[in-house]
Amino acid sequence: GAKKMDFSLPFLTYNEPSNEIRWTESQPVLLDFLIANCELSPDGYSVLLTIDGKTTGTITSWQPYYIYGLAKGKHKIRLQLMNKKSQVPGLFNDVERTITVR
Repeated sequence: GAKKMDFSLPFLTYNEPSNEIRWTESQPVLLDFLIANCELSPDGYSVLLTIDGKTTGTITSWQPYYIYGLAKGKHKIRLQLMNKKSQVPGLFNDVERTITVR
């Protein structure tokens, strides 16, 4: 059966980048996501960014975030909503997308 989602709990919505992007290697890629029912902070909730299997950063404030230096080809972008200790449980709180840079 379908998993039920409690929309009153903290959750992450991944927007961009998705699928194929038509940037050159010298252009940054915008990372866009929304957070609901919590706030990002250095000592509270954060978003863990993993690119191609390597953790590249922890996002602690909600602002435009750009990924620089993606080479041509396929890349896996993963976002995880974290609390102080571990990943926040929930259907949308661990998202991985494969994108293609042309």
